[in-house]
Amino acid sequence: MPRRLFAPLALALLPACRSISVEQFAAAARNSGVRCVAVEPDMTVVSPYAPGRTAEYVDLFRDSADAIFTAFGVEGTDLSVYLEPVDMPGFRIDESGDHFELEGVQRPAHNGVVGLAGERRGSDGHVIVLYVPKDQAVRTADGREIRGTFRFDQGSTVRHELTHIAANLAGLEGPTWFDEGIAIEISSMRVEGGVLLPGRGDSLSLAAARRIHAEHSLEELLAWQERGDRLHRGDEDVFRAGRPLAHALMLFLLQRVQGDTLLESLRTIHSMSAAELLGLEDDWHRWLG
Repeated sequence: MPRRLFAPLALALLPACRSISVEQFAAAARNSGVRCVAVEPDMTVVSPYAPGRTAEYVDLFRDSADAIFTAFGVEGTDLSVYLEPVDMPGFRIDESGDHFELEGVQRPAHNGVVGLAGERRGSDGHVIVLYVPKDQAVRTADGREIRGTFRFDQGSTVRHELTHIAANLAGLEGPTWFDEGIAIEISSMRVEGGVLLPGRGDSLSLAAARRIHAEHSLEELLAWQERGDRLHRGDEDVFRAGRPLAHALMLFLLQRVQGDTLLESLRTIHSMSAAELLGLEDDWHRWLG
């Protein structure tokens, strides 16, 4: 079935609207900056962008979801994606004549979080919130205003959040270190021809773990708990060391287990007790160097 793109939000959501009127929902959407909704049989993308750019995000989610769900042996889910525009922290452009300088550009984030994934409340399916750049306006020296939008490669964040959903569908939800460790590993891979393939291995994450692992115990990592909704509201600080250490532990265990498939290896790791993992702490620290 071909994708259907609707710029008028009320038309797009008319069949699905249950608890509020179309007019109420459309008004709320306009107030939050929604310009377009893409509707597919098992995915809806709510976007602050025009249809052309929204379609790029739909393709990114579709290609990534197909590859990740296949790797996890799951059929998929009814997915709602919200592209939430945020300010670019530290963003500044200096323009003078025929030259400009761009400073302070970071990945779009909200309270340090670049995306969220979870089950949809009140109905079957899952939700992903992906923070995206707001449109920007730059005033030139001669008084003209130039509008535009930054483009970021957000494929790794999309793969990360889809991995959380695939793990949920496969019955592989676990403690925070497990959830984040596998999501970071999958996010470092690439998708080609509908298949997940080894990528860069997230060398930056592993390098960070090698710098800090001596300052943290495995017991501390295994006890790490994090709630996305609290991070989103700013009620909980991000444990900065958690993600690189979780990724390093997952890589260490994947190399040690070496199942016939990624899914088989993950099931073996998922079944390991805290006592089994703690028994490997010295080996893990030595592996990190």
